[in-house]
Amino acid sequence: MAESTVPTEYQAKPVSNREDLRGDERYLAPPVDIYETKEELIAIADLPGVDKENINVRVENDELTIEGKVRHA
Repeated sequence: MAESTVPTEYQAKPVSNREDLRGDERYLAPPVDIYETKEELIAIADLPGVDKENINVRVENDELTIEGKVRHA
């Protein structure tokens, strides 16, 4: 007799169409122009409402990440 690999009872898991978000944070990919010269790499990002003190720029595993936080009044 062959072994049965099909379960005898199927229980469907509930599916949620709602995505859980982290509070009121919002993410977007701003337009960025990147230029390379012999001496440096220049990145110009459009980050309206972000003070330069609230910008974090890092490179990890050849990936450039620019993070900025808008301070609401």
